[in-house]
Amino acid sequence: MLFKIKKTIEYLFYFFVFFLPWQTAWIWQEGILGGAKWEYGTMVVYGSEILLWLIILFWFVLSIKERKSKVKSQKSKVYIFIFLYFYIFILWSGLSIIWSADKSLAFYWYFHLLEAVALFFVVINLKIDWRKFFWALALSGVAQSVLAVWQFLSQQVVANKWLGIASHFPADLGASVVSYDGYRWLRAYGSFNHPNALGGFLAVCFLIALFLYFNNTTPPPCLKRGVRRTGSSEASSEGARLNADCRDHKERQALPRTGGRSKIKTPPNGPGQSQSLPWSRLSTLASLASARRYATPLKQGEEHGKKILSAASVVVIFAGLFFSFSRSAWLAAGVGYLIFIIVKTRRRLVSTAEKKYVETHGNASLRGLVKITVYLIVIAVILFFIYQPLVTTRFTQTERLEIKSSAERVASLGEAGQTIKENWLLGVGVGNYTYHQYQKNPGQPAFAYQPAHNLYLLIFSELGVVGFIIFIFLYFYIFITSLKILKNNPVPFILVVTLLIAGLFDHYFWTSYFGLVFFWLVLAIILHFRVRDR
Repeated sequence: MLFKIKKTIEYLFYFFVFFLPWQTAWIWQEGILGGAKWEYGTMVVYGSEILLWLIILFWFVLSIKERKSKVKSQKSKVYIFIFLYFYIFILWSGLSIIWSADKSLAFYWYFHLLEAVALFFVVINLKIDWRKFFWALALSGVAQSVLAVWQFLSQQVVANKWLGIASHFPADLGASVVSYDGYRWLRAYGSFNHPNALGGFLAVCFLIALFLYFNNTTPPPCLKRGVRRTGSSEASSEGARLNADCRDHKERQALPRTGGRSKIKTPPNGPGQSQSLPWSRLSTLASLASARRYATPLKQGEEHGKKILSAASVVVIFAGLFFSFSRSAWLAAGVGYLIFIIVKTRRRLVSTAEKKYVETHGNASLRGLVKITVYLIVIAVILFFIYQPLVTTRFTQTERLEIKSSAERVASLGEAGQTIKENWLLGVGVGNYTYHQYQKNPGQPAFAYQPAHNLYLLIFSELGVVGFIIFIFLYFYIFITSLKILKNNPVPFILVVTLLIAGLFDHYFWTSYFGLVFFWLVLAIILHFRVRDR
């Protein structure tokens, strides 16, 4: 029974990850400010929330069943530490409702924050297959990228209420466009409400797909068993013998995971009972023979197919990321890719078996890195030469709309600084930043009241110095923990840096349901790796 519930939660989670970007929603209260539609005051129920609450509900049932079955779950110090600080952060965010000007709006955004944090702890406790999770995320990114490419090439975003997509055209006032020589080019939206949110999502998906490309095969048993267990002479001798088994490159590529120790039992070594062959060696040979028996051409073909699919995903997501024309997403993806290259090329080998294995396999991996890098450079150069005026405009700030956009961003940061100066201790309340701007300066159109384009200043403005310090401390702790496992697993650190850069230039990780859930979901995956690797 417990096993079925866990599997149900696991696969609901994969479906949730895939469908999270789609904005299918039911608007139950339209936000109105100054007689006009107010985006940040509109209250909706998203379709993916149904999946989220099913996951939370099943997790609650599982927790009750485990208590009745007296199943003890061992909580690490990392988990307890994170739980306490999240509890303080959530408590302070809830208290901010008291001094919020619009308490119903504050409660609405606080509820979304609770959903994100609840998912965070479910993921930390859930035994997920990280490969399936990464594939769900990468394929979701592919779907968004295909839609984004079509939107840009057709220069229209067709409305679809079932998918939660609003219509956008280049001539529409307020549409996100790139202007050049009097022409307006519509940026790709995907299923999001803004191209920057699409870009941030695809930046993460791009790095995940890249990681899948280099990690779709499983290492041979010689890298999994024996080489690190050097506490006894028997383990050391077995590790040495396993090193010898890593000489044949074709056999190494064919060997899948063995699933644990050999089931052959060691006979008693009583007086007079000598062994012509050391039993540890016999056990090793049995494991290798078992692995070779299951290394069928079908499995090799399956891994080759996954490698092709992951490579195609990298290319498609890269194209979608380009057509978002999000500078912050380009920067985040570029820095993440640079870190990946540095870690991949400068990784220190930790065992003799690995060194022997990488003599052949590592060079092939490096060739794969060079190959995918060349492909991406060729695609980037082609796209740049085709759309060179648009790319140049995004960086040179020579067009009127680009100058206006940059001026508005700088002004929003100044407004955030002034808000922090006036409300530095308590903040204006969770979700109340734009309403506070309206109270200070009424009479402007509703779309003029925009959040600060900086995640960290926005949190400071809404939660005050107490909430800001708690959030920064949590994020810094996650940054340090990802840094500690960088040599063994670069993904957590790359994801932390990607979120950090994206948060410096935009606010959607705090001002949208998708952004909140996705931000804490990625942080949960990072800590999931950390707790697992301890």
